[in-house]
Amino acid sequence: MLYTGIVRYDWSKNIHNLNILLGASYEHYKYEQLTASRQNFITDSMTDISAGATTGANYKNGGESYEYKMLSYFGRINYSLMDRYLFEVNFRADASSRFHKDNRWGWFPSFSAGWRISEEAFMKDVEWIDNLKLRASYGTLGNINNVGYYDYFQTYSSSNIHYTFDNVDVPGVAPGKVANRSLGWEKVALTDVGIDLDLFNGMLSLTADYYIKKTSDILLKYNVPEETGISSNEAPSQNLGKVKNVGLELGISHRHHIGSVKYSIAANIATNCNRVVDMGTSNNLISNASHILKYHYCPLKKWTIKN
Repeated sequence: MLYTGIVRYDWSKNIHNLNILLGASYEHYKYEQLTASRQNFITDSMTDISAGATTGANYKNGGESYEYKMLSYFGRINYSLMDRYLFEVNFRADASSRFHKDNRWGWFPSFSAGWRISEEAFMKDVEWIDNLKLRASYGTLGNINNVGYYDYFQTYSSSNIHYTFDNVDVPGVAPGKVANRSLGWEKVALTDVGIDLDLFNGMLSLTADYYIKKTSDILLKYNVPEETGISSNEAPSQNLGKVKNVGLELGISHRHHIGSVKYSIAANIATNCNRVVDMGTSNNLISNASHILKYHYCPLKKWTIKN
């Protein structure tokens, strides 16, 4: 289920233009699955599942369920002065059920500004330039795509878990993935500076962007010391990684016509430098243990199970 509500306000007077948008959304997703199968039916004409054999591995069943909720508030303010100086402010506040209540909220603002130089008085005599615009922006976003539905809970598994009592296998549960209540949002911060240029009555267009993209608090599994007895599959995810991308993008396009036939040609080139800043690794952990240094013994109490 998804519910969204938006309120918008527009105002203009002389050289001023103002647009305000406010909204909220609520998302609730629930998934339930049940499976069952049997083999060795008496005849193919009997399709009821109860007609299959009920011994050994002839019947199987299983199921799973999970759900999550997301509450969001968002807004945007646009202001332009003489349609020449442009400003925009955005904000988001998101709360996800995938995190513990102490870390559930994420706050993600963004800002941008633009300057239409071609609208300035000193550009009026430059007829071959249709549009010249400088722009800059900075913004943050949150990501939960790599977060499990219950990573902050201590989970238990009942899949293929059995215990033997009196030579009889009975179903049971065992600890699963270790919980991490400190889990939080992955964050992406993007800084961009660009230019847009249109020439010769729209026949030629040029764009250029230089950006710096920093991703922090990337979810990784920390190298848990082996002396804890926790396997790598059971290790909790943590906000550890940092990645930085720096790049440049250039684009050019040409539009024209020959008689009544219109055509356009476009080309672009981009370069990007990716650097892994931090992987959250440590050199102070015991790993790949293979040699016994010393034995230690301690007495254990005798346990008796009474019927």
